[in-house]
This record gives sequence, structure tokens and C-alpha cells, in this order.
Amino acid sequence: MKIGFPYLKEVEGGDVLMDETFHTCMSFGIYDDKNETIKLMTAEEISAEIDGGLPGFFRQNGVSNLISPECHTMAAKFFQDNKLKIYRALSDDLLENVMMLQNRMLQLFGAEEVLASSCGSDCSSCGSSCSTKR
Repeated sequence: MKIGFPYLKEVEGGDVLMDETFHTCMSFGIYDDKNETIKLMTAEEISAEIDGGLPGFFRQNGVSNLISPECHTMAAKFFQDNKLKIYRALSDDLLENVMMLQNRMLQLFGAEEVLASSCGSDCSSCGSSCSTKR
């Protein structure tokens, strides 16, 4: 299974930490549990190189599940429209969350859990630097 996540940094000991949300994240990762590898790309690289932006990056790499500690309204809609499931992380440690997802311990973000943000009804109305923007 390949899992997308908002990448923050690798810490001493090799643990990978997730950023709080896709909304403000500058780098994104894909964890492949079969090969135990991580592929990283910055928002800038994705915008320049990948058709379809962030969902295109995930689709081209066979990702259908995402893990994130938080999720903003427009990002949730954007991912759901692109048939990506978003699971609520229970810690900032990637591998802990992958294990919990594999053991069916993570829950999908529900409508009431999605964080309200300054997002409007359409990405085209947005002037932010949001990395999930189409």
C-alpha cells in the first residue's frame, strides 16, 4: 500500500515527522509499505513537473490513502473529489500512523472534523499560497 502524507522532516534516529496539514505544507511524501521507502517532492516541484498538481502526484504513484494530523475544508473537498481518502493521524510520527492504518485504528476525517479555514467555495477564488490549490 502507498500512503500520501504532508512531510515535515526526518529526525535523529531516522523517524519521519508529518507536517500538521496539507494546506500549508511545503513538501509531500509517499510511503510504500511494501518496499519501506519514501518518495518526497516539494510543492514547487509538483507544480512544475506533475500534471494534475498534488492529486496527480498521488495518482501517478498509486496512492489512494492519505494520513494527516489536520485537514482544512477546501483540501478535504479537493482530495475527496479526486477519490483520495484522508485519515486522521494520531501522532506526528509517520511509521506509527502507517502501522495504525494497517491495523485499522485510524478514522477517516468526518465533515465535523475538517477544520474551518479561510477557503472559499472554489480554489480559483483563492489568493493564498495553499499547496493543494489547483
